[in-house]
Parts: sequence; C-alpha cells; structure tokens
Amino acid sequence: MASVDKPTQQPRGRGSAVWLYFKDVEGKENSAACLACKKEVLRNTGSTGSMRRHIESCHPIQFKELLNTEADRAKPKCKDGPQPLKQQKLSTMFAQANAQEWSDSHPRSVAIDRKILRFIVLDSQPFSVVEGEGFRDLLKEACPQYRLKSTRFYHDKLETLYEEIKLQVQDEIDRLRDFGFTCDLWSDGQLALMSFTIHSITPDFERKQLLLCVKPFTDAHTGLNISAVFSTTLGEWGIGLEQVSLLLRDGASNMKLAGELLKVPSAHCAAHKLNLVVKDSISGHRGLKTILDKARSIVGHFHHSVTAQANLKTLQLQLKLPTHSLVQDVDTRWNSTLAMLRRINEQEEAFSVYRTRHRPIEILTDNESDVSKKAVKLLEIFEVFTLEVSRETASISCILPMVKVSLEHLQQVDCFGITYLRDDLVKGLTQRFSDEKKSHHHIVATMLDPRFRLDFFDEEQRNFAKAELVKAMNEILRETSLPTVDGDTAIDEDLSDVSIETEPPVREVFYF
Repeated sequence: MASVDKPTQQPRGRGSAVWLYFKDVEGKENSAACLACKKEVLRNTGSTGSMRRHIESCHPIQFKELLNTEADRAKPKCKDGPQPLKQQKLSTMFAQANAQEWSDSHPRSVAIDRKILRFIVLDSQPFSVVEGEGFRDLLKEACPQYRLKSTRFYHDKLETLYEEIKLQVQDEIDRLRDFGFTCDLWSDGQLALMSFTIHSITPDFERKQLLLCVKPFTDAHTGLNISAVFSTTLGEWGIGLEQVSLLLRDGASNMKLAGELLKVPSAHCAAHKLNLVVKDSISGHRGLKTILDKARSIVGHFHHSVTAQANLKTLQLQLKLPTHSLVQDVDTRWNSTLAMLRRINEQEEAFSVYRTRHRPIEILTDNESDVSKKAVKLLEIFEVFTLEVSRETASISCILPMVKVSLEHLQQVDCFGITYLRDDLVKGLTQRFSDEKKSHHHIVATMLDPRFRLDFFDEEQRNFAKAELVKAMNEILRETSLPTVDGDTAIDEDLSDVSIETEPPVREVFYF
C-alpha cells in the first residue's frame, strides 16, 4: 500500500484530526479525497465518521498515527514559563475551605460527636448505627467536612459523657431539699432492672424530674434487698432518708415492705391501682368475658387476613363508617380493652354485612352489643382518671377528687343489665383507694391545690384536713426556729370559700 506523508497542518476550520489525511474535493461539498489512496469518500455535512472508517479499514498505519494524535490532543497542555498570578474569588476561597475535612479536635467536629452520642442515647440506638450505610450517607450529605468515627470511639466517649451528665445532675440535687421518689422493678428478658427517679421543686417553684439510674438487680426480689439497693443509691447521690418525702411504688408486697424497712412514707401508684380495679371487675363476670372473647376473635380475624382487612375497608366506605383499624387489647393495659370495645361497637354494622357477604364470623348478639356499649360508658371515667394521673405534670392532689368524681359518675350512668359491673367497680374503687383518704400527703396536697381546696371533703374530712395542714406547717416552722401556730386558730376560714376567679369549676378540671 502506498504511503503518504502526514500534513504538518490540518485545514483551517477542521477540528477533527481525521482531516490530516483528507482534503476537500473541489465542487463536491459532501466529499473528501483521501491523501493516501486519492479515493473520494462521501460524508455528511459536519460529520467525519465515514472518513474515519475509511482510514481504519484501508490504511492501518495512518489509523495508528491518527490514534496517537488524538491521544496527544487529549492530554492537558502546560504553558512554558511562569503563570501569571490571579486573585481568587472570595466564594472560591470559601468553597475550598469548606471542602477540607475537619480535624477531630475541630469545635464543629466535637459538637457533632456529642450530637451523635445524644442521638444514640435518647433513641436507644446501638453503637453500630454509625456503621449503617444510610446513616453514613446522611451525614456525608449534611456535613461532608465531618469525619465519622468508629463504634469504639462513640462507646468510649459515652463513658465520658455519662460522667459529665452525672456531675450536672449531682449539682442540681445539691441545690434541692426534699424529694419524692419513683421506684420500679421489672424484667427485660432474663435481666431484672430497677429504676430510681426523683421529683422535687426548686426554690423558684420549678418542678424537677431526674432519672438517677437504671441498674441490674441480681439478688432475690425481697423487701430487704430492695430497701438495701434503695439506700445504697441514695448514698451514692448524697441524699439522706430524711429528705425522702414520699416513695411511689407498685402494690407488690416486697415493694411495700421495702418502704416500711426504710421508714419512709410510701404510696401505691394510682394508675396501677386503676388497672387492678377494672381488670378485677371485668374478670369476675362470665357474660362480659364472653363479649370480650368474641371481640378478640373478631379483631384477630381481620388482623390475620389482608383480604379481610381490604373487604372491611370497602364496607366502611360503603356504609360511611369511620375507616378506623380494629384494636387488639393487651393484658397489662386495661384501657386497651376499652379501645377494643369502642371499635367493635363502632363497626358492628360493617361486621353484620361482612358476615353475609364474605365469611360467617361470630359477632355480638343484640343483647351483647347493648351490654358492650353500656360497659364503655361505665369505663370512660376510668380512662379520664388514668390519663389525669399519667400526665407528666400530674400531682397526687388530683387522686381524691378523681375518686369522688368517678364514684358519682358510676352512679349516674345507665347500667341496666350490667349493674353487677357497676357495683364491682364502685367496690373496687372504694376499697383500693381507702388508704389515700387517710393519707397525710394526699389530704394536704388536695387542700393546697387551688383547683380543689376543700370542695371534695365532708365536714369531718375538712376538720381532719385542716389539722393535717397545721401539723405540716408547724413542722416547717420548727425547722426555721419560728413560733408554731395554734391548731384551733391557725385556719379560721373555710378554704372552700376562697375563690380564685381564674380557676374553672372543679368538675370542669376533669371534663365533666
């Protein structure tokens, strides 16, 4: 094959290196003549594809030269001599600074370390969460300058953070005087845990609630062992038993004994008592148990079948019923039973149609449906009571008023056909909260609460309440070396007559 010397310069206006091996054909705009073989090659305007294919197939030497030329052109070119200095734009300088990875001691890096630790602690996340692909992608996008550390780093830092927080908590405790304690003991799998939470009021009347610890409890769950752990925990935080104004606990005999051994005032959790009142009242009657068994069966049927759920949803829309999901109750929360019955009553029409169209499930009879609705009416006051004592700002001052309001409500509700349930609820409520009616702490707290004062006490209870308040006042006065007051003249005005215009009527506090 004839060879041709490669031109030293390609035609002006021809950007492709292929033109080093072709020239234009005069009078033929869409043709180019090969310099090696003089053959004319047709081409589309602006395209050199056919020319390149001609070189590749007919002239392998020239094609190799073409590839080398294209490779040379692709390399970045360096100009000879020093380059003139140009002042960088401010935005460019900031962009370059932001692109640099922070050192581990950088203030922003340290701050993010603490935020990640806070995230792990507050959300109860495992340390391995920092190894997750999604977490890493999120952090890289949000803060590319931050270097994510290993799980060991965060594990070690957590110990330091704990000591810092402990010092802060200790500082707060040292500035407080008297404490209420919440103590609980439960099992998490095969591990028994015991928690201690303190409640107090600052000199500025700000409420404080601090979780002191959750520690493993490896000994036998006896009152003696519980009291020993409680006493040790108080010592660790520099709190004396004389500073414990009240210990709130469950009703287990070992917890009650622990309070007695420590010689501190203690009280049974009101929410726990309410759960026992309702569960005991329901379990004692076969008719209501049958209704609950049917309700659980209905809920179970729809929870275990996607098709059944879809059919129920269709019926709800057709019948213009609320498109609520059914609720399955759990043994440890009585109000879940109330929620289950509410949904069963609400959707009874849908169940009847479902039974005829799809599957013959067992539903409540007319009589059972009536009993279920009346049971819900009876139990609603216990839901209000439970929510009231479960609020973060709850106080024992509301317990005696709520007991009285609940008893009044039970007497007013139509309970024909379930009188037995009403009577058991009244009996359970009266018996289980009998101690509170004689409790110094409950009486004085209710009396001093501007929402209640003496409105919920009869004459005998009012006199007792006033005497208890005088006793409490004298204890404080003795500690301050001030003269005590005479019980006969200390409270010469019936506190129930004291009005506070901003307070709503007492029963409106509980939505009645």
